[in-house]
Amino acid sequence: MNFRLSDGTKHKSMAVFVDLRKAFDTVHHSLLIKKLMTEYHIEPWFINIFNKLYRNRTFKISNTSEVHPFPNGICQGSALSSLLFSL
Repeated sequence: MNFRLSDGTKHKSMAVFVDLRKAFDTVHHSLLIKKLMTEYHIEPWFINIFNKLYRNRTFKISNTSEVHPFPNGICQGSALSSLLFSL
């Protein structure tokens, strides 16, 4: 998009939009655990907490009895979710 300023000079503008709504759902737990251990040297007690929170997760759609596995992803809205996603 071209536009002119009040002094008559021409300028161009550009915008880049990135949709990260589904990005939290794509985090692989095993890769994140490996990275936390090898690159960031996170203590084993935290890795155990992480495993308890994120391993063998399931979800259920209301009004059905089916339980579905939730193998990837980080809980959105938790205190650690943004940090873990960034790592």
